[in-house]
Amino acid sequence: MKPGLLGRSSRGSRTAEVVCFLRGLAGVDPFAGELLGPVARLALARPRALPLLNLASGALLASIAARTRFIDDVVTAGLDAGAVRLVLLGAGLDARPWRFAARLGQRPVYLVDHPASAENRARRSRTLPTRPQDLRIDVDFARDDLRARLRTAGLTPGSPSVFVWEGVSMYLTEAAVRQTLADIAALAGPGSLLAFDLWSDAGLISRLSHVLGGLGLDVLGEPLRFWCDADDVAPLLADAGLALDTLSNTAAVARGAGLGFGHPGMLLVRASRI
Repeated sequence: MKPGLLGRSSRGSRTAEVVCFLRGLAGVDPFAGELLGPVARLALARPRALPLLNLASGALLASIAARTRFIDDVVTAGLDAGAVRLVLLGAGLDARPWRFAARLGQRPVYLVDHPASAENRARRSRTLPTRPQDLRIDVDFARDDLRARLRTAGLTPGSPSVFVWEGVSMYLTEAAVRQTLADIAALAGPGSLLAFDLWSDAGLISRLSHVLGGLGLDVLGEPLRFWCDADDVAPLLADAGLALDTLSNTAAVARGAGLGFGHPGMLLVRASRI
């Protein structure tokens, strides 16, 4: 079937499946094998030389693990501070509803994604425990009114929430990125947090990573459309009504966590409502 926007066909995002597998390889997602099926389960159960795999993946393995840990810390902080919900924008095969089940309790998770990817997630997660309070919301970030879709689904503006926007911004146009950030700011109440990632092509290593990674994503049918240098992150957020709390990158987080070498051009952001 011919891919549609962002390379998605009826089977959903290909990169979501690759990222899920890498999270499983890195040991940061114990549900990856269940989501990906028996072949992946078998591969993930075998002993692995992670430094060699990280080298072979061009540091993508450590970068994905670092991004996951960074965002997990933001989710933990937000939920512990009293957020009433978790909103996964571009939910893909994100296992946080199960990984954070104890901390979430009865708080709902809003699973927001492109219809094809949402269907792929629903199909792959049938063997995992059902959380009846969670909500599937089909949205094309490039075309649909995110704010209206979330409000229709029961997200009351002004309540403290945790928003996760992982692995999405780089596939959108700048206009779509800015609109999504503005929608988040309009829906977020005091105490809300946002964790997301951006790609930067500043610096030689980052530029090379950007080019090589972009070529790989082109092959998958999900080309890069947006990147943002570190100095431009705070103004980008401020234009949407959000404040920058923390700015890091996967190289720094991976190094601090002993995960190996990560990409300095994959920026990691924690933001809050102004």
